[in-house]
Amino acid sequence: ISGSGYDYVPKADEVAKCTVIRAVAVSPDQEMSDVVTRSFFVGNDVKTKYAGATVASLVIDPNDLLNAETGIHVLGNKYDEWSKTSEGAKIIRAREYWDYEGNYTQSGRDWERVAHMDYLEAESGSVEFSVPVGVRVRGGASRMYGQKDFNFYLREEYGQKNLKYPLISGDLDAEGKQIKKFKSFMVRNGGYDTEYSKIRDVFNQSMLGDRAYSVQAVRPCVLFLNGEYWGLYNLTEKYS
Repeated sequence: ISGSGYDYVPKADEVAKCTVIRAVAVSPDQEMSDVVTRSFFVGNDVKTKYAGATVASLVIDPNDLLNAETGIHVLGNKYDEWSKTSEGAKIIRAREYWDYEGNYTQSGRDWERVAHMDYLEAESGSVEFSVPVGVRVRGGASRMYGQKDFNFYLREEYGQKNLKYPLISGDLDAEGKQIKKFKSFMVRNGGYDTEYSKIRDVFNQSMLGDRAYSVQAVRPCVLFLNGEYWGLYNLTEKYS
């Protein structure tokens, strides 16, 4: 958002990268295979730089992020419409950026986009899973930040109806068994703690882990978005 203090654009050489390759096979009669997507880290020592974290590379059509009509990561046309209302004009004059409405504040299935995720354990550097996912922007006022929260969904129509992998070590079910199957999960930017430690919510929940409360299991995750470093997140199990 221009003028908000959250519109910083780094130089290209300041941003760590991963290399994304997408390929298809085409037969002589022009039949095409499914698209295969893979992420490679060349000259980016993930084992050292991101030790103690996981690494997720999310690959998505840029139009699904940035297009004014359909992009989920921008103010877009929804902001243009809202800004013409009396309520919108009042909030804009007051520069209350956290209350702006736009594409990125929309919710529901209509604002879910299909993407592909490669997921690595930094310490091993190996890809643990490579799956198609539905992705939505999530959160409240923290949606205004450049680093936004994301919900991820496994759906049969995308090619895989669930994820069978122990995403978060120590995340146990009611019988004390490691949870190894997920229909959805999320990455959080830290909410109101986005620009600071990012761990306040994680710490608060950990303090209640032995009480009769539902808490969410969490581990740190570094996200790359279409090959660009998108920052440190909290990989979090999703209430569902």
